[in-house]
Amino acid sequence: MKFQVGEQVIHWKFGLGEIVQLEEKVVLGKSALYYVVHIHDFLMWVQANEIGEASLRKPTPDSEFDGLFDILRSPGETLSLDCLERKQHLQDQMRNGKLDGVCRVVRDLTSFSVGKKLNENDRSVLERARSFLITEWEFSLSVTSAQAERELTQMLRE
Repeated sequence: MKFQVGEQVIHWKFGLGEIVQLEEKVVLGKSALYYVVHIHDFLMWVQANEIGEASLRKPTPDSEFDGLFDILRSPGETLSLDCLERKQHLQDQMRNGKLDGVCRVVRDLTSFSVGKKLNENDRSVLERARSFLITEWEFSLSVTSAQAERELTQMLRE
């Protein structure tokens, strides 16, 4: 097993959570071990095997945030004007599950929004990415969400 009860984890889609128990479940007639993960206000069962564990990771250590801050301060990459291509690119970055991809999404969509109006998908992805980033920033660096928001806004302006 890769994770233990009581550990904080990041789910690639739902964000920061805590493993609250290990539970044996029978699904489709097969018994398997599952992590029970408390995320926000719900419980999620993630199979304790290679496939399930791929959707979880440990929070980014505080020592890696300087590199992430460099990404946020750097010029945004040009996003496609084609909304379907842009959507696919952004989804790929978010599915990566790592915080550097989330930082690139925040940086690139913020930069894109300066010259173009964001469509509904772009706004939704940006909001989700910012929320993921702020939550992990808050946890890893032991700061308030308001402080992380202020610092993020400042970095994106640089």
